[in-house]
Amino acid sequence: MVLSALKRAVTRKLERVGATLGKVASPNALTLSAMMLGLLAGVVLAGVFELGENSVPLALVLIILSGLMDMLDGLVARATQRTSRVGAFLDSTCDRVVDAAVLIGLGVGGYVGWVPVSLALALSMLTSYVKSRAETLGADLSGVGVLERPERILLIVAILFAYCIFGSRLILEYGIWLFVVLAAITVVQRTLSAVTQLRCLDSKLEDSERR
Repeated sequence: MVLSALKRAVTRKLERVGATLGKVASPNALTLSAMMLGLLAGVVLAGVFELGENSVPLALVLIILSGLMDMLDGLVARATQRTSRVGAFLDSTCDRVVDAAVLIGLGVGGYVGWVPVSLALALSMLTSYVKSRAETLGADLSGVGVLERPERILLIVAILFAYCIFGSRLILEYGIWLFVVLAAITVVQRTLSAVTQLRCLDSKLEDSERR
């Protein structure tokens, strides 16, 4: 919610950057690059490369780069007037892939128990589904919820950064539980907002039919 507003403000000031970057990269290419970096972060956390204590710092850098790419794809699309339904669909889908990869990587790597990982993954997907489904029915959930996608990424980054500094796996465990709580609150917030808006739309429709 807070980060989404900040992101919009920063985006407006970076339009020239988007126009310049658009000369060498397409929005969809940036979207796919963000997904690949996120997937790689998940693979690193899962311990596939056997990097030991270097796994978390490397994954942290990859997640940050993925987040930057995710911000730039929309920026380039708007600056170069290449926004499209396909691009929006790819962006949303790739975001879900990155969210899943990072959380599953934490579980496979043994950093966090599977109970909080499973709950975080389910609630992360549900948060996005509620918004997507409600908006197809006519509601507007932009800015609704304490843990929108930018906040989710920032929280993961903060958790991993704290682990790199202090080295305690309890930070990861409690951090993901915090993720679960905030994601659950977001689902409730979005559900309540959607129900309120959709009831209002239904009421307006019934009134128009009576006339």
